[in-house]
Amino acid sequence: MLIFANRKRYIVKLNNVTMKKVLLLIVLLAGTMTATAQKEKYDLNGDGKVDVADVTDLVNYIFTPNYKSCPDGKHPHWIDLGLPSGTLWRCCNEGASTPEAYGSYYVFGQVASAPSLHQIKELLNYTTSAWTTQNGVSGRKFTGSNGGAIFLPAAGGRWDGKFNFVGSRGYYWSTVPIDMESASGLFIGSINMDCYDEFFERSDGISVRSVHEN
Repeated sequence: MLIFANRKRYIVKLNNVTMKKVLLLIVLLAGTMTATAQKEKYDLNGDGKVDVADVTDLVNYIFTPNYKSCPDGKHPHWIDLGLPSGTLWRCCNEGASTPEAYGSYYVFGQVASAPSLHQIKELLNYTTSAWTTQNGVSGRKFTGSNGGAIFLPAAGGRWDGKFNFVGSRGYYWSTVPIDMESASGLFIGSINMDCYDEFFERSDGISVRSVHEN
């Protein structure tokens, strides 16, 4: 069963449909949106208007399958943590092929799909987390209220020409700059976790865990 929704208001269920039927549904929905007197019901992206952007939002939702855990070894997958915003978190770091792999290290702004500061705080506020080991790699597991879970490895970071704190700490970029030299992100450790806004220098090489907005 494929399920998609308009931001908590509009729900459609498709069972065993072909791609052609999905596309037909989109065309019919577009016509319905422009003809109905209850247009606010079809404002899928919540921008106060009913237009082609709502159809685009619907298409993006349909073709972005999401799961509560990885269904197979064909990573990456988008994981639903049951967050209020509907944000999906990728199961792997950027540059990684498994959830526990460290992946690549990036300077600030190098990856556009990094989370916003709000999305990082939402992850901290609406999940529970525990320091754990997955396939021999230390890191922190975040579990949502719906049972969805992601693992962030303690990949450390690269600065001063060397790798630092690999296996004991994790540093993850947000998209939010602080000033010309620093930017905000997520720190994870074995004892605590927090979202720092004065901790990372833009030139530091640290991890990115991408997000997708539904």
